[in-house]
Amino acid sequence: MAKNNSDDSKKRAEKDSESKMPPKERLTWILDQAILDPHKGVITLIGPTQQGKTHFIREYLKEHNYEIIMLNPQNDLPEDIGGWPMRKDDILSFTQPSAIPPRILNNPKAKWALYIDEGDKARDDTLSCLLTLLNPDERRLRETVIPLSVPIILSMNERSTLLEAFVARCLFIAFPQEDMSVVERPDLAMVKHFAHDLCPPPSVAFPARPDTPGSLHKLVKWMKEPTFWSDAGIKWAVVRGLFSEKGATVVMSRLSETIPMHGKLWAENVKASELNEHIISVLGSLEYKEQVEVLTVLANVANNDPTGEFDRAFTLFLNCPEALLAVKRSEKVEEGQAALKAAVVAALKAEKGKK
Repeated sequence: MAKNNSDDSKKRAEKDSESKMPPKERLTWILDQAILDPHKGVITLIGPTQQGKTHFIREYLKEHNYEIIMLNPQNDLPEDIGGWPMRKDDILSFTQPSAIPPRILNNPKAKWALYIDEGDKARDDTLSCLLTLLNPDERRLRETVIPLSVPIILSMNERSTLLEAFVARCLFIAFPQEDMSVVERPDLAMVKHFAHDLCPPPSVAFPARPDTPGSLHKLVKWMKEPTFWSDAGIKWAVVRGLFSEKGATVVMSRLSETIPMHGKLWAENVKASELNEHIISVLGSLEYKEQVEVLTVLANVANNDPTGEFDRAFTLFLNCPEALLAVKRSEKVEEGQAALKAAVVAALKAEKGKK
């Protein structure tokens, strides 16, 4: 009976994972957010060989104008990655990593990214050398510190077991996604019309991992993003990548009963000048009950604002029919945002006219 309940929960979680974003846009958004805040987990694309993981990552980094520095831990020695030991008198130190060119390491203005490919084929001692690099609070290879501004992205083929400490640092993302066509690429344009059913998206298995407080800390970071709540496909991809199969199902079920963290936090902390920039997207991502709660918080803030600035901004939203409709109907979002922006501009002009 317990197994049937678990299977039912898993099916519900997968059913609720339909995404509003196309798969490529979804992956790009997840990469963007993880690069902005490395504490959300090191993005690790995982899937069978020859599915386009390396191609996707290279194209992403090129589009963002990063110079790509490749690490290949299946071939590189731990000393290539972490530096070779040197002894002078009684002091032991390490050289800079030979896998990263000195012109990059010694140039603080360089815009570069570290791409670690074939992570599944690395020896355990090589993976151990990467642990401090993948820790966002350290980001170092022995004595060489890698700035937080440098994106670190991994890719690997499926493997059932890896070093637990290595797995704990990763946010695994299946590639390709279940709703993704691997032949929808410019370089396959000549064959895509007959090749769709030849290369269906595979079912991707992740390495075994324990459910730890570290995964919960990463999840909290994602829960502060409105898009995490508004797009079920993103929510499922992140949760599945941070927890065990059983844990991901449980977390998805609990999240469905949770008021989106960003809603109340946003309402309690948003500035008057930023209120109408985000209010439609925030409210639109919530259920009716949560919308009422957020609006109540905003009304209280407006009533207690001694400057009256917040009350004026909130009143503009309440008096804009297009904005109110956009909260209920997603296809009206652009129209609502445009109307609300126009109302804000008109109010600013009127205020200047009085002066």
